[in-house]
This record gives sequence, C-alpha cells and structure tokens, in this order.
Amino acid sequence: MAEKILIAFIASVFSAFVAWSIALRRHRKTQFWNKKLEVYTSTLSCLHELKKVSHQILDDTTKKSSEEVAALIKNFNNQKHDLHKYRDLGYLLISDEAEESLVWLIVNLEVSADSHQIVTSDLETDIEVYEADENLLNIDKCISLFKDAAKDDLQV
Repeated sequence: MAEKILIAFIASVFSAFVAWSIALRRHRKTQFWNKKLEVYTSTLSCLHELKKVSHQILDDTTKKSSEEVAALIKNFNNQKHDLHKYRDLGYLLISDEAEESLVWLIVNLEVSADSHQIVTSDLETDIEVYEADENLLNIDKCISLFKDAAKDDLQV
C-alpha cells in the first residue's frame, strides 16, 4: 500500500515538474515574441513617420516659410536618430534581413544628405528640396523589405 502511494506521489511530482517546465518555456517564448513585435512595431512606426515628413517636405515647399521647412528637416533628422536607436535596440531581437534593410536605408539617407543640400532663399522663400524625393523612394523600399522580414521572423 505504501509503495503504491509512493509511486503515485513520485509520478504526480514528475508530471507537475514536466507541466511546469513546458509552461515556463512557452511563457518565455511568448515574452520574447512580444518584445520582438514591439521592436518591429516601433521601427515601422518610425519608418512611416520618416515617410510622412518626407511627404510634408515635398508638398508645396514654395508655400512654406524657411522656419517651417527647418522644423520639418529637424523632425526628419530626429526620426533618423530614432531609427538608429531602434536598429541598435533591436540588434538582438530582429532578423538579419530586417537589420540589413535598416542599415541599407540609413546608409542611403546619409549618402543623400551628404550629396544634396537644401537651399533656402530668404527673398521669396523659394525652397528647393533635393533629397526628399529620393528619400521617399528609399523609405518606401525599406518599409517593404522590413515588413517582409518581420512577417517571416514573427511567422505571421
């Protein structure tokens, strides 16, 4: 009788341990997935903000004052800084393909900024924005590549 109780006790302890370890593994996997989702979501949000600001720079720049354009450019540069931050934060969490798309965009944004210059005339606030159109194309391409990499990585 005591042997049956001991065997039942050992079996129940073993079963509880196995169930606990499976539940813990699933919980950790879910937490990791949620962190990855947060990084992908934040990065995509930043990319869309870059796209929005590029559109704003391109929209009727002749009707904007030099202060408005300067504010848009400052916002664009802040978003680029945030993109660098998300790339660095997500280094351990996002897929290699997603990281490569971000690095590609960052390099292209820097090359565009170095090779073009925004010229503002104080006479009639004629503003020529050379890089915004090129940036917009690069951002769109990066968003597409990044979304595909995120879908593959998150398996959705």
